[in-house]
Amino acid sequence: MKLSCRYFVVLIFLASLIASAQTQPAADPYKPVLDRLQAITTIPLKDWRIVSQDLPHGEIPPPIAGAKQMVVVDENFSTPVWLYYNTQIPEQVSGYNLKGSRVSLDVHFGGNETLLLSIFVNGNLVTRTDDGDVVPIALTQNAQAGEKFSIAVRVLRGAGVGCCGGAPRTVLERAQLLIEPDPNRPDPTILRQEVLAAE
Repeated sequence: MKLSCRYFVVLIFLASLIASAQTQPAADPYKPVLDRLQAITTIPLKDWRIVSQDLPHGEIPPPIAGAKQMVVVDENFSTPVWLYYNTQIPEQVSGYNLKGSRVSLDVHFGGNETLLLSIFVNGNLVTRTDDGDVVPIALTQNAQAGEKFSIAVRVLRGAGVGCCGGAPRTVLERAQLLIEPDPNRPDPTILRQEVLAAE
């Protein structure tokens, strides 16, 4: 009798261990590799300086004193504004040399109003659109370490009717640099896809 009770308790204990193991997701052993490959191909542009007015010739960034306010990705702001970001091509990202890579600017704006966007790089107009989803803009076809880019984005409220009601709101939903390696080098994006397919 005592023996069967012990077996019963052990069986209950083992059953509870198996059940808890099945309900807890196993740690993905590939996650560190996937994250590192992702980090090589996208560089987030997080903190943008903002000037909450429509400046004449705002494509030339004002002195830092005129743009102390910051806006981050997924933060609401009101239009009209100029957003500024200065970036420099690093020599490496996660140990991967960027020399010769193609680097593009990928930004996306959302909200509940129609927007007019003008994007300048190093003082030159590179795109103008009334759509918040901007096609990635090539900054360089042959990246060199230390190469600098001064990005200015003019955001105005468009003439169209906004959607969804409520107070007008605009959000910088995505801002990043996209890296495409030199064609003669291994492509981290393809390696990442192969790891995902092998899982």
